Order: sequence, then C-alpha cells, then structure tokens
Amino acid sequence: MRNHHSTLYVYMVQAIKNHGDSDECLLWPFSCRTSGRHRQSRYGQIWTLDKRTEAVHRAAYALINGPIPEGAKIRHTCDITVCFNPRHLLAGTQLENIRDAIKRGRFLPKGSHHNMAKITEEQVVEMRRIFNESTGTVMGRCRHLGYIYQIHPDWVRHIVQRQAWQHI
Repeated sequence: MRNHHSTLYVYMVQAIKNHGDSDECLLWPFSCRTSGRHRQSRYGQIWTLDKRTEAVHRAAYALINGPIPEGAKIRHTCDITVCFNPRHLLAGTQLENIRDAIKRGRFLPKGSHHNMAKITEEQVVEMRRIFNESTGTVMGRCRHLGYIYQIHPDWVRHIVQRQAWQHI
C-alpha cells in the first residue's frame, strides 16, 4: 500500500502528464506552506521520493528539466505560487527573481495592502491634514495623532514628514 506522500508525488507526475502542452496554470490542490519575508506567499508542498519536503514547483521543474543548479531559484512566469506547470517555471538567480517581482509590481506591497498596515490611505490623508492644521510642537501633535489612530507617535512623524506612506 502506498503512503500519502508517494501518492501526492504520483499525483503531481500524472497531473503534469495529463496537462500536456497547455499554457494554463496547473494549480496544486493539496498542502501548502507559507514563505517569504511577511509570510504572504503560499507554495505547494510535497514529499519527494527520497523523503524530503520540497516546494511542488521545484519538484515539477526537476522532474522535467533534471537537477536544479545549486543555489538556483525556480521562478514562476505566471506569478501564481501554487502553479506547478513546468512551462511556467524558469531557473534563475535570487536577483532575477527580485527583478521579476519588482517589474510585475508584487514586491513589497504598499499602504493598506501591506500585511502590517494599521491604517488606511484615507486615514493617512486625514492625519496629514489634521497635523498641518493644528498647532503645538511636532512631538505633541504626533503624540495626539498617535493616540487617535492607535499607532506610535514616531510612525505619525514618519507619515506626516512623508518618510512613510510616500505613495500618498
């Protein structure tokens, strides 16, 4: 009887075979892990036949193209992290991967799209308006606005001085 892990590997191989030359994404429907600086990216996960946990897109690339060069990243041309269509996968460097992310606008989300954001773009505009219309010391106004928006006064100062939320 086959174990669950080898069954998933066989599923991956069969799915790639059945998908043929299609340019459509081939999406991994099973276990995923989070990755990346802010844990936003989800990658399909599989146990390989030599009992290692591997990202499915890396296993799919190696299945079709042979061993992955040491230190290489496997890049998605479709930007869908759970896709394992070998036609969408390229080997490259970390720098190439970062350049892809920047070029495609998926590197370091800005504003309220960032997973650590505590305020919205509208609140930033309002905060700057209130700051500019009020009187008192810079730190006094920052403390007051920090209290209102429930953020640290130093962040208020960065926002009103346009060191943070520069895109607004």
